[in-house]
Amino acid sequence: MQTNLDKTKIVVFRNGGILKQSEVWYYNNEKIDIVSFYKYLGIFFTPKLKWSKTQEMLSLQGMKASACIFRYQRKFGHLEPLDMFKIFDAMVKPILTYGAELWGFKYIEKIEAVQIKFCKQYCNLYKNTANVLALGECGRYPLCITYIPKCIKYWLNILKMDNHRYPKQCYNMLKRFDDAGRNTWATEIKNVLFMYGFGYVWIAQDIGDEFAFLNLFKQRLRDCYLQKWHDSVNNLSKAFHYKSFKSLLEIETYLTMDLSYKLRRTLSNFRCSGHSLMVERGRHMGLDRNLRVCPFCQQSNDILVVEDEFHFFFECYVYEEIRRVYFKESWLQNRSLMKFYSIMSSTHVNDIYHVARYLQSAFSLRKSMLNQENDCL
Repeated sequence: MQTNLDKTKIVVFRNGGILKQSEVWYYNNEKIDIVSFYKYLGIFFTPKLKWSKTQEMLSLQGMKASACIFRYQRKFGHLEPLDMFKIFDAMVKPILTYGAELWGFKYIEKIEAVQIKFCKQYCNLYKNTANVLALGECGRYPLCITYIPKCIKYWLNILKMDNHRYPKQCYNMLKRFDDAGRNTWATEIKNVLFMYGFGYVWIAQDIGDEFAFLNLFKQRLRDCYLQKWHDSVNNLSKAFHYKSFKSLLEIETYLTMDLSYKLRRTLSNFRCSGHSLMVERGRHMGLDRNLRVCPFCQQSNDILVVEDEFHFFFECYVYEEIRRVYFKESWLQNRSLMKFYSIMSSTHVNDIYHVARYLQSAFSLRKSMLNQENDCL
C-alpha cells in the first residue's frame, strides 16, 4: 500500500495551548504536516472538536447555492413564493443541514443567516431589517426545525443498535462521561430533550413508536418557535404597528402578486419599518419617540405629531390628494388605527395594489419636498 502524504495530515486533539516539541510524526522518514483542521466526508475536525468550522463552510456553500437561485430568477422571471422556497428547500437546505446529526443540537446563527438573507432578498427588504420580520413576511420557520430533529433521530437509531456496534459503544462511553459531569454529544441530546419537555425519554433511554415521537417532537419545536416569534415581534424596538396587522406566520399575499420591483420594495419596507420616516430615522438618532415629529406638520401647522406609519398613511395633510387618487371612499371615512390595521392585513389583490401605489407616490413626494427644503437651506 502506498500513502499519499499530500493527503495525509495530523490533527492533535487538545483543549488549547502550543504543541509539544515531541509531537512530531514521520512516515518513511518524511515529516507529516500538522494542521488546525481536517476535512473528512464533508465534516471539518478541529483540535477542540468544535463544529464551528463545519458550520461556517456549510453556510458559505449555502450562500452560493442561494445566489444561483436568484440568478435563475433574474434570467427566467419572477417565481412564486411557493416555487421559490420549494427550490430553496431542495437545493440549499440539504447543504445547510449536512452532517447535522453531529452539530445540529441547537440554534446556529451562521446556518440560519442563509435563509434569513434569502427571505430579505426575495422580499426586497434592506439588510438591517429585523430577522423575525423577514421570516414573518415569507411565513418561514427557522432551519433548526429541520436539523435538531436529525440529531434526535440519529440518537434513536443508536439506541436500537446492538452493543457490539462501534457507534453504540462510543455512545455508551459518551453517556458515562456525561454521568460523570463532562460535556459531550450525549449531554447536548439530553439538554435538547429536557428543554422541550421530553426528559422522560432520556431517562428511559427508550421510545415506543419512533415515528409518532418524532412527529410530536417536530410539532413541539414549531409551537415553541411560533411563540418565540410572537414574543420577538411584540418586543421589537421598531415596527410598532407590525404586530397588530401581522398575526399569522404565513406568506403574505403581496409576494404572490405581479408587482413591480419598486412597488414590492416600497410595500415590504413600509410594513417592516425599512423606510425613512422620522419614527425610524429618529430611532437611529437616539431621539425619544415623542420627538420624532413629522417635519411638514410641524413647519406648516405647528403640530407636533409623531411621523409613524399610521400618520404617513392616514393623517398627514401633504398626501391627501394622493389618497383621493388611490384610496377607496370607505378608507377616507372614519380613519382610525383599526382601519389602518384592517387595510394592511387585507388579502384582496386590489387593496394591496392601491396601497402599494399610494406608498410609492407618497414617498416620492416626501423625498422631493425634503430635497426642496434642503436646497432652500
